[in-house]
Amino acid sequence: MINRNLAILSNGSPDMLNNIVENASLSHIFSHVISVDELKIYKPFMGVYQLAVAKLGVNKETLFITSNSWDASGAKTFGYQVCWINRFNKHFDELGVQPNMVIKNLNELVCKMFCD
Repeated sequence: MINRNLAILSNGSPDMLNNIVENASLSHIFSHVISVDELKIYKPFMGVYQLAVAKLGVNKETLFITSNSWDASGAKTFGYQVCWINRFNKHFDELGVQPNMVIKNLNELVCKMFCD
């Protein structure tokens, strides 16, 4: 089986994020929970995406998954490979970039990653 390290990079506060992860019993799933609180600025500021690179020790070719088109645009502009979860069949924001992959739900992502 392929090892995938999963992390959260969020505009939420550390307390909020940790409570959500713990209450959902997902602590064992994520290697890192990263908050913008450390930089005191929100995504889509490019430094936030760089924070994840530094903390995770990964390169920009990491797959960034989000359901927010503005976040997908920011991550793509930064240089990440981007998967946009388009749950509500909306149009992608016209911000000059497009995600690498568009899915409707996380089950579809699992299939794309492991079923092909």
